[in-house]
Amino acid sequence: MGTGSDPTYGPPAANPAANKHEGDISQLDIENSLRSADTVNASDARITPITGSQP
Repeated sequence: MGTGSDPTYGPPAANPAANKHEGDISQLDIENSLRSADTVNASDARITPITGSQP
């Protein structure tokens, strides 16, 4: 798994101590993903009509 400007992506790593095989998704994986998502902020989007002459 890379970091920086050129990351690489792959299956979740194995964890033999937790009986987790490569590619298995644990509850901890999900909780960590959701914790990271908490830092994303939603902003208010407004639609403004485009006005002008129509042919």
